[in-house]
Amino acid sequence: MGIRKNNNAIYRCNIPNYNRGCSQPFILTFVKNLYDMTKVNLMKEPFVEIHLDNANNVIVAKWIGFLKPQEVRKGCAFMTSYIKDNGLKNHLSDHRQLKVLSKEVQDYLTMEWFPQVEKVGLRKVGAVVAEDVFAAATVNKVNKEGAVGNLMINMFDSEDGCVKWLLN
Repeated sequence: MGIRKNNNAIYRCNIPNYNRGCSQPFILTFVKNLYDMTKVNLMKEPFVEIHLDNANNVIVAKWIGFLKPQEVRKGCAFMTSYIKDNGLKNHLSDHRQLKVLSKEVQDYLTMEWFPQVEKVGLRKVGAVVAEDVFAAATVNKVNKEGAVGNLMINMFDSEDGCVKWLLN
């Protein structure tokens, strides 16, 4: 095991035959890579980034900008299929970069998508609220109207609070 002192900190490295020690960037890269192993990217579009949080078995969608109905349908159709195929129960919907939802998008979510994902087994949707007050208002309206069957929907100010609720 190599040991290296740097600015009063000691870095230890368990790499065989590594006698020079580890640098702080190596350790930070290692920790980032560990985190990335729990995050599996599933879909990346200009309007949405969807990944699986493997550590918590949660599908996460990060919605971006002003969403067109066909964009929301594309992202939601992908998630519906993935939720069904993988038996997922929890979804985190990140709205921090979202702009206002059109009436058409709101109707699609409440009348079509929420009932679809509830039927394939989704039980909880946690939404991290949008920074834009108008977007937050439309998302809040959708979430209040969208609860169907066994599907619970809740809004949060932070991702950590959302994940804790999803896992309880």
